[in-house]
Amino acid sequence: MSWPWLQSELAYSRSRGESALRLTIAACLVLVIGQILKLPHYYWGIITVFALALPTVGAVFIKSSMRLIGTVLAAVLAFITVGIFIQHHVMMFAFMGAAFFGMFYLGAGKTVPYTFLLAGITYNIITASSITSPYEIESIAPYRCFEIAVGIGVMGFCAYVLWPHFAKYAFQKQLAKSLHHIADLHALAAENIRQKKGEFESFTQLADRLPANLRKLPILLDQTCAEDLSMQLRRPALETQCYRLERLLSLTLPARALLRYPQSSQLAQALWPEAERLLTAIDHELRSLAEGFHNLQAGNVTPDLAPAREALFAALHRLRNSDKLRDYPAEDNLRSETYLASLLETADLLVRMRTALEESLELRQAQRRDLTNGFGQVLQAL
Repeated sequence: MSWPWLQSELAYSRSRGESALRLTIAACLVLVIGQILKLPHYYWGIITVFALALPTVGAVFIKSSMRLIGTVLAAVLAFITVGIFIQHHVMMFAFMGAAFFGMFYLGAGKTVPYTFLLAGITYNIITASSITSPYEIESIAPYRCFEIAVGIGVMGFCAYVLWPHFAKYAFQKQLAKSLHHIADLHALAAENIRQKKGEFESFTQLADRLPANLRKLPILLDQTCAEDLSMQLRRPALETQCYRLERLLSLTLPARALLRYPQSSQLAQALWPEAERLLTAIDHELRSLAEGFHNLQAGNVTPDLAPAREALFAALHRLRNSDKLRDYPAEDNLRSETYLASLLETADLLVRMRTALEESLELRQAQRRDLTNGFGQVLQAL
């Protein structure tokens, strides 16, 4: 009897092995600390380790902060509830109900929902225990906060030290991957239009997969900024690049109309010499930008990309100034003109992305030079 799903689940991978070992070490450390400090509920710290089983260091930092803030806020609110209403259970239950509603309502939102959901759990644990034993709140609330803080500290340390996976690398990789996919879309559309195939199924499949990849970028950017606070200064520029990627994807969609209705591509065919040069330049520039993002990730020296940029400008200028653009009425070739307009806008957008990327690379190189000079001065002083 074959169990392929079991084989796939048990198949070893390095990332899964490292993650499992990291969590095991963290849980055992919390267990040892709990025994040494004689903590009454040290399993709260171990539960925290499991709750923070996340793929990147940035994700661990973000969820850790939300968990700690939610726990402290709930403990303070529980102290207030018990201190005011402990002698009036009916009023206490009414206040608890209002508090639960507020936490569940905020927990269903998009801004730090985990903070309020965890606050609800902690609030329930502390207040429910205090109904039968009012004085227990003086021990359970501080211990709850402390033990969760221990779990957060241990897990944060293990995530940062033991086989760390940083979100910034995943972010840059996702940027480069998205650029390559968009370049593939342009190449696929160009090949079909050139050969007048009118095949759009493969184009549509690739185009439909890209939005899901682009949705990962804001999440990875949040995690990257949590790992490196200096990235907060560059966050607006990176958010702009993410938006431009989404715009680049939307600019490939007019090609669907040409592939679905090849009989409407007369203008594209007539302008094909100019359009093909622009598409070739766009493809080169997209893949060049992907290489640039890899360089930005590694902090390498920027390659000489001036020829690619000059080719893009030249092709853009030729297509914009083509006399054939005025020879075809828009009502007969709307889809073709829309597609060509999208190519022009794509080229303009890539120019802006190139400028932003070069500025980022120059900033990274300047930082490296300053760091090298600083080390040199220290060595000279020694």
